[in-house]
Amino acid sequence: MAKEIRRKINKPAEPKFSEEPAGAKLSETGRQIRIENLKFEDETCERSLNMKEFYECTFHNVRFTKDMKNCLFADAVFDHCDFSNISMNNTVFRRVRIRTCRMMGTELAGAVMQDTVMEGCQGSYLNLNGSKLKRVTLKDMILEQAGMSMVEHSDISIENCNFTKSEWIDTKMNGLDLSDSQVDGIMVDPENLRGLTVNEEQAVAFAELLGLNVRKLF
Repeated sequence: MAKEIRRKINKPAEPKFSEEPAGAKLSETGRQIRIENLKFEDETCERSLNMKEFYECTFHNVRFTKDMKNCLFADAVFDHCDFSNISMNNTVFRRVRIRTCRMMGTELAGAVMQDTVMEGCQGSYLNLNGSKLKRVTLKDMILEQAGMSMVEHSDISIENCNFTKSEWIDTKMNGLDLSDSQVDGIMVDPENLRGLTVNEEQAVAFAELLGLNVRKLF
């Protein structure tokens, strides 16, 4: 039996907090650009947060209704938050955890994610086109019809995600493992499939993208 060889993936670093974040409201941050060591929870944010910087902050059960473009989140945690249909384009995430959040239709085009984990989120129609991902984990994510085109990536771990009808145009798949994820109707460039890990059933579908006629023997 051939020995399976998997490329070692460097895991994302954990967020670091110098002390327990103090309670606050996003509506009280005013014109502050740099916001540090605060905890926001159980609120609806109805104001734009464009170009703000958040350090060592946590967000629990927060619903965002306005854009958050060109922001910086460092050592942050989002838990049970709602980012649906807002723009977070060109936002930077460093050592961030995003857990059990609603991200349907969220715009993250041009985002930079480093040492970031996204887990258990509903992200249908999420737009990550043109993003840069380094040491990022996607786990138990629903990413149906998501935009994953022109993505630059390294050390990406993908576990049990649903990428049905997602689009990966101009994204090199080398180093990615989609073997335990759903990829029905995925759109990719055949020339970028080299180095992609898939399971046997998926291999048949990808072979058809390459123009091969696969004959079933049994």
